[in-house]
Amino acid sequence: MGSSDSPAPGCRPKLPNCPPGFGIGLDNIPVDACTQRHIPVTFVPDYCIPEVADHTIALLLSAVRKTAFFHLNTKQGEYQLAAGPPLRRLSGLTLGLVGLGRIARAVVPRARALGLNVVATTPSGEDHGTDCPMMPFEDLLRSSDVVSLHCPLSDDTHHMINRPVSTGCNRTRC
Repeated sequence: MGSSDSPAPGCRPKLPNCPPGFGIGLDNIPVDACTQRHIPVTFVPDYCIPEVADHTIALLLSAVRKTAFFHLNTKQGEYQLAAGPPLRRLSGLTLGLVGLGRIARAVVPRARALGLNVVATTPSGEDHGTDCPMMPFEDLLRSSDVVSLHCPLSDDTHHMINRPVSTGCNRTRC
């Protein structure tokens, strides 16, 4: 995980002095290597935060209300509400956020507006002004109906959600 000193082989940027990147952070950009080569690196920390927070809520709605499942069944002419997975009412469910960066902090008021309880975990244990109850990761998994990851992929977070961890999740939840 983490950044390397050069772009992946065969991934030459269209503009020779602009490194390719994805996301809004610098975690995947070899800043030191770019600096040595006099390649400017820019950082736009607020780019698309509302849009990604909205998309997070859309994915949450799809998971809880099973819209993708029922859409596919309807397209196949097999729509039967009773045959599908149980639907849950959003109001009163608990959303667990792993990480409270800019996007996760933008998710909090959107989720609360839909009646969700929001809890979170961060490495520091700080709520970053969200008033979210903070708890250890394992407790968050046990108490949340839906979990949304808002942390960078790193050596520490790689395989954060795995079989042993998922067996600790409450299976009566979404």
